[in-house]
Amino acid sequence: MNALDVAGPVGAAGSVAAHLHAARWVAAGSFVALLLALTFGLLRAKKQVLHDEAEAALEADFQRLERELAAHGAAGPAAAREGTE
Repeated sequence: MNALDVAGPVGAAGSVAAHLHAARWVAAGSFVALLLALTFGLLRAKKQVLHDEAEAALEADFQRLERELAAHGAAGPAAAREGTE
């Protein structure tokens, strides 16, 4: 057997190894992209939850103020708003 007879299978094995190496890099890149997408999604969800909580707190404060105004004898929020227009 000479060196040229061995070169064929060695070249094929090298090609398979290169393909495996490239596939590993593609898989690693895809995994990192997936982690980044999940991270940004979770950050956006957290921001939305904080926004919703702040909006709910403001709504609760507004309703509390309306109840206090009604308890003190004001005609109601609609009458108070009409006076300012």
